[in-house]
Amino acid sequence: MVAQGLVYASMVGAYLIIIMGLAVYIATRWIDDPGDFMLAGREIGSWASGFALLAILMSGGFVPAIVLHGYLYGVGGAWFFWGWTIGQALVFLTYATFWRRSGAYTPAEYFEFGYGVSGRLAVLLASIVAMLMIAAFQFVGAGALVAGLMGVDLFTAVVGVGGITIGYTLLSGMWGITISDFIQAIWVMVSVFILIPVYLFMNHGMPSAAAPDISAQMMQWPFGSMAVASFAGGTVISIVWQNWLLANSPYYWVRASATRSEKALRRGYMIAIVFSAFIAVSGAFIGLWAQMLTNPDAADQAFGTLLADEVPVWLGGLAASGVIAATMSTADAVYQGIVNTVVRDYVQRFTSINDRERLLLVGRLVVVVAGFLTVVIALAYPGQLGAMIAFAFAFVAPIFVLNFDAWLIRYGTKEAAVITVLVIIPLVTYWEFYSPYIEAVNTLWVAGAVSFVMFYGISTLVRVTGPWWSDSVDNLGDQLSADIWRQGGD
Repeated sequence: MVAQGLVYASMVGAYLIIIMGLAVYIATRWIDDPGDFMLAGREIGSWASGFALLAILMSGGFVPAIVLHGYLYGVGGAWFFWGWTIGQALVFLTYATFWRRSGAYTPAEYFEFGYGVSGRLAVLLASIVAMLMIAAFQFVGAGALVAGLMGVDLFTAVVGVGGITIGYTLLSGMWGITISDFIQAIWVMVSVFILIPVYLFMNHGMPSAAAPDISAQMMQWPFGSMAVASFAGGTVISIVWQNWLLANSPYYWVRASATRSEKALRRGYMIAIVFSAFIAVSGAFIGLWAQMLTNPDAADQAFGTLLADEVPVWLGGLAASGVIAATMSTADAVYQGIVNTVVRDYVQRFTSINDRERLLLVGRLVVVVAGFLTVVIALAYPGQLGAMIAFAFAFVAPIFVLNFDAWLIRYGTKEAAVITVLVIIPLVTYWEFYSPYIEAVNTLWVAGAVSFVMFYGISTLVRVTGPWWSDSVDNLGDQLSADIWRQGGD
């Protein structure tokens, strides 16, 4: 086990050194101004965009979770990640090209054209809170994995993973995270979802109902051993809703804004959708192999036990590095979303700082501050993963409603936007920590339903009574953004 730990540590360390070296190279060659740092000069192509989106989907906690669902439900476990695939397809069919066409750097910038400065500030608040929680969640998951693999304490693991992620985002911005995410997505897909199944197939054959621990029902497509009504209905729909909701976070908008064209963006989403569908099936079969070959102390340890006991050390090290890479690929995108939100929606909008070098410096300072806050949150509340992710999704719910309104209905008002965001904050806090109904109704469903009802209810009331306050609109971004707002995204 000591030798195995050393191999894992060496491979993870080598990977982290490669990523930091790449960041230094990009920072010295490609980053000249805030546009390069925040949007990579809007030059991201189809494949880079697609694999970067895929990297966001394959966050560190989700790689073991994909395998876990295969372990529990057989081939039906693929629905766990198929739910995310369907969610991305919905984003592709609805908002994605609309975001790119807007010309805006962030959701808050765009929504000022419809909801004024107060609406912009409300979206800014919701965005920052959501992204800090998402990054903290990733660091707790990655820290626990690194601590287990390398035999270090959680504090050291979280600070180490967080420091590296902050470092390469700080140096290279959007260019750096896009290229590193491209590498990370390929690394995870090849090491975990291609090489491990190939190795297990060559040495143990395909999983089948003939194995003692695999029931015939687990091998039945398309639902395996799932209770269809409760899992395929409730849980998969929740996952689809969760992903469609999460994709309204500013870092998805940043991804869309940084692409070379709408055509490149559409191709990128199609690439991400196809590969995520493959990963879902591969992960389900890895879970079946874990069911056939291992006997973990708990189901959620199935993937780790499989790596430790049934694959060569070198392959386990590659996979462990891949899981850490998956975590970093989500956290770095979150940091970039925070940078764009703070710089574009506060510094450029409400201060006199317009010099390119000063804005670039501010962007990098934002990475440091946001990184420090997320690491502190991760270390202060390591046992609150569920609450962290619930808060993140719930704070995105009002942004989802605003996107939906701007894309399709175009009925909302600034008063409704502001009040909805402000009400969601105490509501989520109450529901997650104090509500007796939390087990029956997930927080994200409550936040989504309340956001819809409040936003359109208040908008109707405002349209009857007239505006409740006046608000200015300053066209900071491209004139195209205002035109798109007036046209409703057409």
